[in-house]
Formats: sequence, structure tokens, C-alpha cells
Amino acid sequence: MARAAMRLKCKRKVAAIYYLQKDLPAALAHYSRAAEIEPADTEAQIGLAQVFVTMDQPENALQHLRTAIQLDPLNAIAHYRLSRFYRLLGRDEEASEETETYKKLREAQEHLRTTYSDVYMAPRKQQPLDRDSPQ
Repeated sequence: MARAAMRLKCKRKVAAIYYLQKDLPAALAHYSRAAEIEPADTEAQIGLAQVFVTMDQPENALQHLRTAIQLDPLNAIAHYRLSRFYRLLGRDEEASEETETYKKLREAQEHLRTTYSDVYMAPRKQQPLDRDSPQ
């Protein structure tokens, strides 16, 4: 793993720990640093939004959730968090749209997971060896 990728992962994990400990300034600093290291990191954007929601800074939270979805439109977690955030703001129509997007993405992910499991994880029947094929 590249050095920057390791630093990014560590920053996000440390930020999450600080968030769980309710040390919001430290969580904000570490998520912000993760976003500096990799501006296209969806997890850092979602983490920043979570901190801003907790700090009662809805404008900042909304900006980071929208950025996360711009970066990764298929990120179900970002859509779920945005739906909850819209609900908090009383924007029920937008919340419902995001909830529907979240549900569709989760269904698609579950379908892919099941298909993958069926194809790659199912026990394979033992095929008789062909003498002419390489081993």
C-alpha cells in the first residue's frame, strides 16, 4: 500500500475514534487532514459531514455530503446520511428521494453479493483432469 494511502486510512481511523470519544475538534482536524491528503476520498467527506451535523453546522454538513455523492454516486452510505440529514431539516421530499436511491443501491449491492457468492464461493464440482491440458 502506498504511503499516502496508509496515512489517509490512519487519519480516517483516528478521526473516527475521536468522533466516538466526542472529541469533535480532534475528529474534525483528522477528517480534514484526510480530505487534504486525498480530496476525492468519499469516506473523509462523509466523516466531515457527520462531525458538522453533530456540531450543528448544517451548511457545512450538506456541502460535504453533496461532495461525497458527487465523488461516488453509488455510495449507499452517503445517500442514506443525506436522506437522514434532509429529514432533520424538514426537507421530506428530498429525504424520500435519497432514501429511494439508498434502497436501490443496497438492493443492487445485495444482488451483486449474492451473484458473486453463487459464482465464486460455491463449491465447485471436481472436473476430471484432461491429459492434454496444462496443469
